[in-house]
This record gives sequence, C-alpha cells and structure tokens, in this order.
Amino acid sequence: MPFTDSDPTEATLPIRGVWLHDPDDPEGTLRQFRYGANQRGDSFDPMQSGTYYVGREDPVFDFGEGSGFSVDVTIDVPHGPDYVEVLRELRAYAASKKNLFFRDNRARAVYGTMSNFKTSDQSWGSTVSFTFTKAYRAVETVVI
Repeated sequence: MPFTDSDPTEATLPIRGVWLHDPDDPEGTLRQFRYGANQRGDSFDPMQSGTYYVGREDPVFDFGEGSGFSVDVTIDVPHGPDYVEVLRELRAYAASKKNLFFRDNRARAVYGTMSNFKTSDQSWGSTVSFTFTKAYRAVETVVI
C-alpha cells in the first residue's frame, strides 16, 4: 500500500457558475463568475463536407475525424464594489487571444478560445455573453 499523509476521503466538489483561467498561469489567472448559472448551452458539429453531383438533387456527405464543440455563455455582473473590475477581467480574457480553460457547473471542461464577446447594460448591472469554442491543446499526462 502506498504511503499517505491521511486517510482518503470522498467528497463532492460543488462548482458554481463559470470558471476561467489561462492554463499557462492557472494560479495567477483563475477566476470564478458565479452569476448566470442557467444561461448556457452547448453545440456539437461532426464536421462534414457535402458535395453536389450532376443528376442528384441532394448532396453526398463525407465525414472526417474532426468535430467542433462550443459553449454559448452568459454571465451576469451585478452592480457592486467589483463591478468594473469584473467587466475588465472578462474583456481581458477575450482580448488575450490565447487558449483558455473553461469549466462550469454542468460538467463542461474544455480548452478553447473566446469569441463574439458582448456586453449588455441592465438596470441591475451588465450581462456579458460570449462563445467558447473548443481548441486543440497538447496535454501531457504523468503516470507515477
């Protein structure tokens, strides 16, 4: 039996809202956005190519190994002491033009990029929306 400092314990980790960070600096960039938990959805595209042939009314489709996955995200940013800072942080993630890591309370966890960043004014604060599209990232797994 391997040595441990304490007995193993089972627990449930409650993840609320949306978590974003730069995978190259997780400790310095990790941020949780708690509001807007039910304002997300995802889409999957099996990436196909259709070809039209003379004499056929409908196309013939070919499929490759590629696929697309994206999450449409909306985050509520209520007025408060950190209101402007939260809006700046969200915009900085989009402006970073880097692959980021996205995780939410619906078990979505992907590396990808932000696009279609929009801010809408509300009487109680702002609503920020964007699309998070899965992107390739080489991840090294270490097995001991």
